[in-house]
Order: sequence, then structure tokens, then C-alpha cells
Amino acid sequence: MNCEKCEPLLLDELYEELDEVTSAAVQRHVAGCTSCAASLEGLRSTRSAVSLPLEPLPAGLEDRILASAAEATKVVSIQSRTSRAVAWAGRWAMRPQTAMAAVFLLMIGTSAFVLRSRAPGAPQEGVSVTVQGSPAPAASVASAAEESNLDDKAAHGAVVAATPPPAAMPAAAATASAVAAPEALALNTKDERAKKAPSLDDDALGGIGASRAGPTNAGVPGGAPATPAAGKADPAPRDGFSSAMADYNARRFQQATQKFEGEAQTGDKNAALWAARSSREGSGCAAAVARFDRVAAQSKGTAVGRNATLEAARCYRVLGNYAAARQRLAELEGTDLAVAAKEEKTKVDTVARAADEPSTRGSAPAAAA
Repeated sequence: MNCEKCEPLLLDELYEELDEVTSAAVQRHVAGCTSCAASLEGLRSTRSAVSLPLEPLPAGLEDRILASAAEATKVVSIQSRTSRAVAWAGRWAMRPQTAMAAVFLLMIGTSAFVLRSRAPGAPQEGVSVTVQGSPAPAASVASAAEESNLDDKAAHGAVVAATPPPAAMPAAAATASAVAAPEALALNTKDERAKKAPSLDDDALGGIGASRAGPTNAGVPGGAPATPAAGKADPAPRDGFSSAMADYNARRFQQATQKFEGEAQTGDKNAALWAARSSREGSGCAAAVARFDRVAAQSKGTAVGRNATLEAARCYRVLGNYAAARQRLAELEGTDLAVAAKEEKTKVDTVARAADEPSTRGSAPAAAA
């Protein structure tokens, strides 16, 4: 061991913290090195100079400590406890959190008092009601007044002349009024049905954009005279797409396919997608799969194209062409339809395994034979 390695170990050797092997090596080096021996001797002298002798414990120290602990655990009087509680409460009362809590409780109490002090029969908010109808004719009001006067005269003994009955309403006017009331009711009912009818969402229209605006009917305002009509009101005109969608919802798939194709010829790719869907619902996947592939190729990179690709994959699964279905589902990876494509791929794999099991079971006995 040299001086460079020995010097950091001198302090540990002084306090006997080295292991036996290292301590023996340090002692051998110190015995033969004057510099390291002088350093170790200086450390020993310093330690002896600053070390203090251990003082023995005074007699009875332990007993005095135990007696003090027992004195501290004695029962405290009620006055002392009260003073301690008051001091503790005073310390808490001076904190800002306590002031904030007091203000908060004051606000809650004031609000509850104000709410309970309100009169129970306070007038509620008025609601205006408009009743359709026509005011009573002036002749009826006059007749009622005259009858009241005649009753008063008869009660006093006066002779009352007979008054002729009021003229009957003309037949044409009565017929018009009888027709106008059901017509107004029919128009209002039709308007309510139009408001309650559900609108087509994005998924129902192929997942692109908002749904097309449907026809709206203007109801008769309250109090306005209804226009008499000879027959049933004609339905509001609809565009080709809305008419085709109505046929689709009514399960008239052949008419819906023709109308959707007419809209698709104007450049509406969404109508072409719905034409393929109508063809699938009406004639099956065998007739619709080519339509889906054509729409997917023409609208590649758009939402319509991705929806057509997914529909084509579903048809290929139904037709048993699992390779074509997987190929189209692979094209949808990383798109907005990736989750639906993953679910469809799981179905394809399940159906494919179920289709392979009978053939595998049949080939095993043949191989054994």
C-alpha cells in the first residue's frame, strides 16, 4: 500500500472502522512511512485533546423523571380545561378561515329566511292561451239582452209582444264553417306530425355531412280563419333524394333503387351508395356487391367511398368470399371506419373458421382410410 491509498484510511483506522485485512495493511504502511505515521499521530493527539470524560449519572435521576411524568398525567381541573378550551377557541377565531366560514353560514341563513318568508300564494308566471274560433255574433248578444228586458217587464205585469225567432244561418255558410273546422284541425295535426318526424342522421345517409332538409308545412296561426277546401290537402313536394329515402323506409326497394340511380346520374355519390344499399335489401348481396365496388372506386378517398368499401366487405362475407372481404377491410385501416372494419374482420375470421371446420373433419377420416 502506498501513501496515496493510505491517507484516506487514516481517519477510519483512528476510529477502528476498518476491517482486519485493511487495518493490518494500513498499520504495516504506517510502520514503514514517516509521513503517514506523523499524520496518524496528529489525528490521535487531536482526538485525545477534544474528547471529554464521561460523567456518571447522578443518583435518583431516573426516579425524578418518572415522578415528573406521573405529575404531568394527573387529572386536570375543570377550570384548567375550560381555560384551555377558551384559549384554543380564541386562537381559531382569529384565523381568516373561521371568518370566511361565518360569512358563508350567514349568507345561507339569510337566503333560507328570505325564501321561507315568501307568501305561499304568490302569483305564478302567466301563460297566454290562444283559442281558435269565431266571436259570438252581435245578433245573439242583442237577443240575450232583449230576453232579459222582456223577463223584467213580464215580472212587473206588462204585456210583452212576441218577438220573431232569429233568422236561420244560410245553408252555404253553415257548410263552409263545417268544412273549415276539420280542415284547420287536419293542417295543424299534419304540422305536428312533421315536427315529431325523426330526421335522418349522418349514418343513415352514408356518413357524410348533414342530412338533407326535409319538407316543412306551415300550420294555421291561432285565431286566423281557416280557408275552406273541397278535398284533402296535397302533400308538399319533395326532391328526388327525399322521395327515394321515403320509398327505402317503406321497403319499396325497387322504386328506391330507381330514384337513387336518377339522383346519382346528377353526380350525387351519396345517392349512388344508397342505390347500392337499396339493391342489396331488395335483391341480395349478389346483385349489390358490384355496385358497392363501383361506388368505392369512383369515390375513393372520401367518406362515401369508405362506407361503400365497408358495405362491399360485408357482402363478400355473406357470399363466402373471405379473401375479398379481408382485402377491402385492410384498405380501411387508419381511417375513421377502422373500428367498424376491425369488428367486421372479426366476424369474417369467425365465419371462415366455422366454414373450415367441417372440411377439416371430413378430410381426417378420408386420410385415415
